[in-house]
Amino acid sequence: MKKSVLIASVLAGTLALGGGGAYAAGQIARGSAISESTALNFACVDAGISPNEADGAEVEFEFEGGSFVYEVGFSANGIKYEYTVNSSDGRIIEKETEIIPQKETEKQTDESASPAADPDKSKETITDDQAKNAALADAGLKESEVTFEKVKLENDDGRLIYEVEFRTEDGTEYDYDIDAYTGEIVDRDIERPETGEKPETDKPKDTTPPETEKPKDTTPPETEKPKEQISVSDAK
Repeated sequence: MKKSVLIASVLAGTLALGGGGAYAAGQIARGSAISESTALNFACVDAGISPNEADGAEVEFEFEGGSFVYEVGFSANGIKYEYTVNSSDGRIIEKETEIIPQKETEKQTDESASPAADPDKSKETITDDQAKNAALADAGLKESEVTFEKVKLENDDGRLIYEVEFRTEDGTEYDYDIDAYTGEIVDRDIERPETGEKPETDKPKDTTPPETEKPKDTTPPETEKPKEQISVSDAK
C-alpha cells in the first residue's frame, strides 16, 4: 500500500512538470503496471470468455481521470466489449457492451479470413465418378449406355457444382448441374434429337370435274330386212 502511495506521489510530481515530465511519468507507471496481456485477461474473465475467443483485441496504455489505465476492446459472440482496466491491479473501472448488427458481424468474419481463402475448401467434395453416377441414376441409364462429353467442377455464383454432360446412342443429350458437396441434382436439361422426317403435306385437290358417263343408246337395234325372193317365172 505504501508503495502505491509513493508511486502515485512521484507520478503526481512528475506530471506537474509537464512535457517531458508527462512522458517520464508514463514510463514509470508502465514499469510498475500489469502487462497488456494481463489486462486483456482481466477483461475477458469479466466478459466470461477466454482470451482466444476475443476477436480483434486491442489494448492501449493511457492516462485517464488522473490515473494510468488500459483501454481494452474486443468482440465475441456478436457483442462488442470496451473496458477501462486499472493498470496497477487489473480492477475493472468501466465497461461498455454493444450488440453487433448481423451484417457487421459477417463483415468482421470475412475480414478476419484470408482474402484468398475459400471457406468451402475446408469441406470435402464428391468425386467425378460420384457426380457421374448421380446423373446416370437420375436419367435411369448405365455408364455403358452413354458417352460422357464433360465432367467438370465449376464455381457457379459462389456455389461449387459439377457440370456433367453425356449423350446416348439415339442422340439424346443430357446436361446436369450437381452440388459438389451433397450430390444433389441442382439442374437438368434433356434434349432429344429431331426425327428429321418432314410432316406430310396435303396434296392439292384435283378440281377437274369427274368424267360423266355417256348416256346409253336406247335406240332399238335395226332388224334385218328379209331378202327379196325372185321367182323363176318373174325372171322370164
